[in-house]
Amino acid sequence: MIIDLASSECVPVQVSALSGFGQDAMGTVLARLTKLDAGAPGGLVLTLENLAPIHLPTVKQICGAVDLLTPHAGPGFVILDSATQDYVRAVGGDGRLTAEWREYSDGEFKHWVAGLDNGANAETVEIETNDCIVTVHENEVVASEDVKSMLTAFALRQGKPVRYVWRDINVKVCLRSPEIFPLRI
Repeated sequence: MIIDLASSECVPVQVSALSGFGQDAMGTVLARLTKLDAGAPGGLVLTLENLAPIHLPTVKQICGAVDLLTPHAGPGFVILDSATQDYVRAVGGDGRLTAEWREYSDGEFKHWVAGLDNGANAETVEIETNDCIVTVHENEVVASEDVKSMLTAFALRQGKPVRYVWRDINVKVCLRSPEIFPLRI
């Protein structure tokens, strides 16, 4: 399956269950996340692909979740949702990710894809994730540390970090689905 953020198409993708990611592995992932310290920012829910959500995650749990992302048997995406329908989502793994930031205000959603301000946005590239490929601009491939920075800023309600270029992708969003994710997991 291919998702192309660089074009104007919105391709629906059905994510299947993780193959080769059994109960033992999921238990290990959850144990790693829940061992991290308490004291979470309020009203947040952290979700990793095919794992139970963590309510009120700590910053350490949020950053730990990013370290677990891999396109090879997953988890292949992380979502940090707020009670106000805002979120940050990232897909990919093994240090090669892309991230989306959504804000909800006055009955409307606004979506952006994060990019590096390195001038490399003319070409499109593919990001592998579990069961699909996401196509983004070259500069929208970010590292794990970048995603951790974005998720932490979101958790601490600091707004989109200014060190990234934020491409408006409202025109790319499929309005047919209540779970809107232009990266379409």
